[in-house]
Amino acid sequence: GKDVAIKLTGAMTSSRIVGLTISNFKKAGVLGVGLHSPTADAEADKIALDQLIFHPGDPAAIGIALRKVAPTEKDPAHILISRCKFFGKMATGVSFDLPVEDVQVCLSIFSELTTGTRFGSGKPVWKDVVHWNNSYFHCERAFLFADMPASGSSGFGFFNNLFVDLQTPGLNLEATGFELKYDDAAFGAMLSSVEGGIANNWDLSGGWSAAPTGFDKRLFDKRNGGQRRQQKT
Repeated sequence: GKDVAIKLTGAMTSSRIVGLTISNFKKAGVLGVGLHSPTADAEADKIALDQLIFHPGDPAAIGIALRKVAPTEKDPAHILISRCKFFGKMATGVSFDLPVEDVQVCLSIFSELTTGTRFGSGKPVWKDVVHWNNSYFHCERAFLFADMPASGSSGFGFFNNLFVDLQTPGLNLEATGFELKYDDAAFGAMLSSVEGGIANNWDLSGGWSAAPTGFDKRLFDKRNGGQRRQQKT
């Protein structure tokens, strides 16, 4: 298999990649470099990655990687990742290495991955990144932030996601040379204004030794329609 199965670069208004099975890639199934739609006045203007099935050829691979290489490139923006299936041993389903704007990940299945979605380091500004109606099965974790998002980040949304047999709680922070601490007040201010940015997320993993804390306390708050099973059944 190739290192990268599909590479998309630059402006691609209303472009769609639909219904492909992408297998045996070593580094990335779809690599978007500066991938963006110059306009997003209508939903049809967005770039759509739809109904793609990913089977990696290497456990360090990434399903969809959005990044930019040169400072002059545009940040990835106005992208819809929908109805995709990420199957098998791979590092990450969706990876954002640098700032992105207006990206939705929805109606997708993540199974047996290390991480569902990873947000990169360097305190980038993320805007309007929304995950809704996704299912995470037998993954180590669903979301991983390499750093706390920078001030100015906004529009995070987590709606109607299902988590089954996670090894660690829903959102995690990883150390990047110094001790990272989750700032709940700061992150709360970055959530979408739609339903407070969080609604109806269920964790049915069970086996947790303690009640949810930090972001997971928000994610699975019963007042937001959330549910988190403490014991395995």
